[in-house]
Amino acid sequence: MKNGDVLELSIINFKQHLRKNSGIIIILTMIIIVFNLTYSLVSILKGNSAENITENSNLKIIEASSVEEEISEEDFNSIETLNNVVNMFYNFSAGCSIESEDITEEISVIGLNAEKCRKFVGSKVDLKDYQIILNDTYKDIYKTGQKIEISYNCRVTESKGKRVNKEYEIVGFYKQPVINSWYDSVGIVSENCVFEIYGSNYGLNKEDIQDSNVYKQSVLVFVDEVDNVKSVANYIDSKGLMVSYALMSSEQLPLFAKIVIAIGTILIGILVFMGVIVINTTINNTIQGRYKEIGIMKSVGIKSQDISKVLYGELIVLWWIISVVSIIISVICVKFLNTCISMENISINMMQILISIVGTLMIILSTTMATVRKAAKLEVVEVLRCE
Repeated sequence: MKNGDVLELSIINFKQHLRKNSGIIIILTMIIIVFNLTYSLVSILKGNSAENITENSNLKIIEASSVEEEISEEDFNSIETLNNVVNMFYNFSAGCSIESEDITEEISVIGLNAEKCRKFVGSKVDLKDYQIILNDTYKDIYKTGQKIEISYNCRVTESKGKRVNKEYEIVGFYKQPVINSWYDSVGIVSENCVFEIYGSNYGLNKEDIQDSNVYKQSVLVFVDEVDNVKSVANYIDSKGLMVSYALMSSEQLPLFAKIVIAIGTILIGILVFMGVIVINTTINNTIQGRYKEIGIMKSVGIKSQDISKVLYGELIVLWWIISVVSIIISVICVKFLNTCISMENISINMMQILISIVGTLMIILSTTMATVRKAAKLEVVEVLRCE
């Protein structure tokens, strides 16, 4: 038989058995629709969980301060060398302002050495004296390499002071994390520069600040994973330090998000398993119930190979109808959820459609292959015996 004849006969046979196949179409269509909606919801949960919880860098920051005057070098080193700590530095800042023709804005600056700066901003900037990294809200105003004036108060006597302007070069921008003790705009400068600005504010020199250890009263600790924040915070607390971090009041949130995602993933697996069972049972029973029809096809001279093609053709027509109907209804359901229940983030993407379509085809063909081969190879005598 020619391929065109096979396709035509497959469509004719499918129409003749449409009433018998209607139950299969409805069941598999519902399974695929539920699969698509569940897949979409789980994808949203994963994305929101990653963005807002598990991969949110703001939730991996711990602020620790000393109840006494300073954090000892021993405690600092023991915290910094913890396996889950990726960066740590003293939370020591000084107030100043950006002076230019376009803008005058109060900011604060924090001092970091080159290594800690690279880890913090995620770039290979080798920060030097009188260079500054601004947060990325200034990208539209300034450019890398541009010179700006940093202005700050300089105490001369107890009752007198003056304003000092220093030229700084912008060497980059960074995404400023949300840290409770920070101003809305924090620039990064070298340790020498922050000592200079802070010392000028209070009439001190660098040596006076270092001797007083005032800069060692608070630290910022950056943890590798959200799941490890609590254990690191507990260790810091054991050192007698005051601890603060974003998830302190909702420590079970990451675990809850993972449980919800796991339940959704299990549900998807159950739906796939149900689809396999339904296809394996109903379609195979339907084919077995058509042995008499297959015997008639054999008796008129249709070869086993052509019978296999016809049966596979019917399955492909069945798959095509189920896929089209399920996609249309899934899109309608998504639009309903987005408009009526205000869940605007739900969507069905091409990858999801391909997974459901290709997955359904593979399950249909793989679960019915043995039955189709057996039915096609039956002799007329065997068919009559089965009847």
